[in-house]
Amino acid sequence: MLDGRYDDIKSGRVKPIGGEAFFDGLRQREDELLKQRNPK
Repeated sequence: MLDGRYDDIKSGRVKPIGGEAFFDGLRQREDELLKQRNPK
């Protein structure tokens, strides 16, 4: 699987994202899930 993903990135089909961007998106999704579970 990793070889396939590497090939996707190398060929330009998929663009890599930086670590900070990944964690920002992860935090945002977590916040949205928490809001759905506990609406105020």
